[in-house]
Amino acid sequence: MEFLQELIGSKELLTLIYSAIPITELRATIPLAITVWHVPPLMALILAIIGNSIPIVFIILGLNKFVELAEKYSPFLKKILESIFKRTRRKTWQKLEKYGATHPLQYEIREFLENILAEMKKVEGIDDLAYYVIKTR
Repeated sequence: MEFLQELIGSKELLTLIYSAIPITELRATIPLAITVWHVPPLMALILAIIGNSIPIVFIILGLNKFVELAEKYSPFLKKILESIFKRTRRKTWQKLEKYGATHPLQYEIREFLENILAEMKKVEGIDDLAYYVIKTR
């Protein structure tokens, strides 16, 4: 532990790095920062939350590129991803309906967009990007 602190040089930076690692995350990093590295509790909490959020940025940025490459080069992976996204959208919609976060007009808009997508699938030579943008909304 001391070796890492000497290597990195800052107990605050060490707190950020440890909280970004999936195994340690917040549950291990905050107690370590407070007890071992003697970081003040509030500072440890703030640094751990920030550090825990860092991987999210890379995941979000990399996910779009991954999906684009998968759809372009792997029909099998494309079907899997479409299935995952469809399931996620359905479950999210169900939760929104359950807690009353939907508006009656949204049903009409959703139906309208689904009809547009169905018509777009029939047209040959449609711009893939335009289809993808409408499909993912």
